Amino acid sequence: TKIESDEVGIVTIQEGKSISDPSKIAADEMDMNIHQNFQDTDAFLKHGGQKGLQIPVLRAGGYAINPWFAQVKKQKMVEVQIGECAVVTNFVGEEGTDTSDINVNAKIVENGLKGIWRDPLGPGKHAINLEICKVDIVPTTQILLSWANDESSAHKFDANLKTITIRTADAFNVNMDVRVIIHIAMADAPKVVANLGSVDNMISQVSEPAISSHFRNAAQAVQALELYTKRSEIQQKAKEHIQNVLKIHHIESKDTMIADVVLP
Repeated sequence: TKIESDEVGIVTIQEGKSISDPSKIAADEMDMNIHQNFQDTDAFLKHGGQKGLQIPVLRAGGYAINPWFAQVKKQKMVEVQIGECAVVTNFVGEEGTDTSDINVNAKIVENGLKGIWRDPLGPGKHAINLEICKVDIVPTTQILLSWANDESSAHKFDANLKTITIRTADAFNVNMDVRVIIHIAMADAPKVVANLGSVDNMISQVSEPAISSHFRNAAQAVQALELYTKRSEIQQKAKEHIQNVLKIHHIESKDTMIADVVLP
């Protein structure tokens, strides 16, 4: 079996002891030197190796592995680009102590333990077994979100965001394009994943409802023409409101801007 330089090999053993613990999804980890990277079948079995999915992965190189003893599945390394981090949710290992506070809905633990890892992975290629963990890529650069029908940023997080339609105090329907710049600090990325699951969920469940509802509520107290004359005042109030809402979810709102107002 040949593993390329940008790959890892995920091993499933077909002989040995069974996994008796119902809470485990993979076999107990064994030092790879004992069985020479699963090439020494006798040594693996004599040291009590368990059959099933294995936690360690094979790195780049060639391996002489008995196909009746083990199956090897090739997988690309997890690549994290500059301006991103990777939040790892590990499904195996020892139960760790929760390092998060009461504002986080899931368990955040030290790296290597079972749960969401406290320290995200930085830019680079990482040899991670995706059969025993989940990786969420979180952008750490500033993200521009556009509430506009014909505009979407390169990251596509705002692909489903549309122009906000508001109704003013004098009963006019007004279309408003809004732009919001947000930032997720690398240290807060695990908290965002723990609370909301992903960046897409953060936008659909927090940012979109908060921003749309704020402008609709604010419009009820102003006349249609005041959206021009009091534009800066409305924009400043929106900026403060969005900052307070997103701060609860460990997201920093840099700025909120009214891009365009189309009166009937």
